[in-house]
Amino acid sequence: MDIQYIWPLVGVFLGWLLNAISNSRKTRLEERKTIAALLTQLISVQSKLDVYNSIVYYMKQRISDMKRLEEYRYKHAQRTFSKSTDELEELKVAIKNYSLLFPLSATALEETYGSLMVVQNTSLEAGSSNEERYQKMLKVLDYKARTSAESLQYHIFEVSLKHGVVTYLKVRYTDFRKYKRKATDENINSLNEAFSGVDGLLQELEVSHNKAFKSDS
Repeated sequence: MDIQYIWPLVGVFLGWLLNAISNSRKTRLEERKTIAALLTQLISVQSKLDVYNSIVYYMKQRISDMKRLEEYRYKHAQRTFSKSTDELEELKVAIKNYSLLFPLSATALEETYGSLMVVQNTSLEAGSSNEERYQKMLKVLDYKARTSAESLQYHIFEVSLKHGVVTYLKVRYTDFRKYKRKATDENINSLNEAFSGVDGLLQELEVSHNKAFKSDS
């Protein structure tokens, strides 16, 4: 074949190759944005769930009346998660977008999301009049909350690895967990004050947690 015919073919091939590389990079960039959005939501929701679990633990240590305990606990669940309704909705959207890339992984995420909804919306008030029955019901709900936190941790590691090795190493081995503050004894002791002050107390705990999060980040 005459060389004068080869060069145009080489030019066409190089043009195609460069275009393919460019499209591949754009696709990967969009995928990373989708993954990053999900990772951000997972870390944020897990932080709130950690605080919820911590405060409920201390409530159980200090409140002997089951009806009061459940009213405190349910108000705390509503305050923790209902105020984050938009965030939970964003998590749902992020999971849906992620499912287009990794459908099997997204299925497990949807199960965890469903567990979070149970923790948010379940009231045990009907069973609080019977201490033994209430304790059993609360144990089940506590287990649901704890396993949800564990599942979120697993999802965070999995999703961070899909974002990239560097991101995974940062999440896995740096001190990002220190940002997820738990309630302190000093704050929790205030739960023994008048019942009428519970809303203000829970707000104070949230503000304290958020300030600690922002100052470290």
